[in-house]
Amino acid sequence: MKIKISYVTELPVTIGGPLIYFFPESEEELTQEYTVSFYDIESDSLVNQLTVLPDKPLTGDRQWFTKWRITITDSNKKLIKFDEYNAENETVFIKCDSWGIGDTLAWMPYFEEFRKKHNCKLIVSTFFNEFFIMAYPDIMFVKPNTKIWNIYAQYYVGTQPDINTRYAPSNHLDKPLQRVASDILGLEYKEIRPNIGMPSYPKQKKITLSEFTSGKDKDWGTTEDWQKVVDLFVEKGYEVVVISKEPTELKNVTDQTGDISLDKRALETATSEYHIGSSTGLSWLAWACNTEVFLISDFTPPYHEFSCHRISHPEHPAEQVLSLKSEHPTPVEHVLEEIKKVLG
Repeated sequence: MKIKISYVTELPVTIGGPLIYFFPESEEELTQEYTVSFYDIESDSLVNQLTVLPDKPLTGDRQWFTKWRITITDSNKKLIKFDEYNAENETVFIKCDSWGIGDTLAWMPYFEEFRKKHNCKLIVSTFFNEFFIMAYPDIMFVKPNTKIWNIYAQYYVGTQPDINTRYAPSNHLDKPLQRVASDILGLEYKEIRPNIGMPSYPKQKKITLSEFTSGKDKDWGTTEDWQKVVDLFVEKGYEVVVISKEPTELKNVTDQTGDISLDKRALETATSEYHIGSSTGLSWLAWACNTEVFLISDFTPPYHEFSCHRISHPEHPAEQVLSLKSEHPTPVEHVLEEIKKVLG
């Protein structure tokens, strides 16, 4: 009996790994049952055990990183295959399973941490490869939905609307966004600022601003509220540059909205002292540019994003944020007071 073991997940959510391929060489091998045991070496536990005929590929039931030990025995309990996961010098493919620039920026540092930990050859696909190719020269980047053959392992990093323990080891709603990647890839969690290869520019007395997010649940404030924020920064001598894609109605601002490249928005942010916005990709971009961020959020809990000047409703306990969402927005007066504490 020839057997091939692949630590590749073929489809997100629906199919787990690893994949076991049987190649019977006789009628007897084809009709005999085999017991396949999947062990997690690090937790010293049996994850799954199946007794099957070798008539089709067999999959495990877990997509996220596991240091696997796999044993296969025949009907006489004779061990015919033993394998332990070891990605050193092997080729691993990580697929960023998100269209969002914020998610991608949050998770990219952990792809590099995985490469260094396992000393592997790493291929990554994202929808924003151009941001990272100079910053992570030891990673090979490919377009999303690229099929690559003969790789040792493959992982999807993303979130799902339901709690799917095949896709990820823990609930993404009650942990930092960056921990989504560290948990799926089996890494120790620590906050890591993403690298987009942006030089360190002198900071000008200006602030970038984005009043819109990718979803209404994450939006804060009315146009009138945001205008009060703009007026405060202008009063303090700052140029306010609006960099959202959506058009703005704010007054006394430099309008950089519309169809402007992310590179341009990143440069604008990198040369600013501050950025202010909600829980959105442009806030993550500002953090990647080493710019201090005011983050106004009534949607995400305080541990969800990164180290910043976080502003949320003063009366809402952290555990209530997800259920309250934006039904009780942070008062603009509180936002202004928190900004004044930083600006002086």
